[in-house]
Amino acid sequence: MTGLTVLMGTDRTPYDTYIQLGGRGWRVKVDDFSRAIKQNPTLHGLLLQFGHAFVVQAAYTALANARSKLEERLARWLLMAHDRADGDEIPLTHEFLALMLGCDGRA
Repeated sequence: MTGLTVLMGTDRTPYDTYIQLGGRGWRVKVDDFSRAIKQNPTLHGLLLQFGHAFVVQAAYTALANARSKLEERLARWLLMAHDRADGDEIPLTHEFLALMLGCDGRA
């Protein structure tokens, strides 16, 4: 899910969102999303729990990116991508992996 900024009460985000693997998704207008979380406290609570988990994961990712060797970051990234993939194939290019790992691909 993207849109944590809306969940937290603002309507702008300072970053772009990338879809890393093919699949299906849903798009909801900001006004509809805001109305839904205001009208449904259970939905709001569940999304806040998701937001917390996302922030924790982002913190661990930042730590891993700062302290881990490239091979360890690659292994972590591939395992996370595999968890989200539909099957065992992860259709990514070397260039995209280099971008995600913050290297120029010439490790």
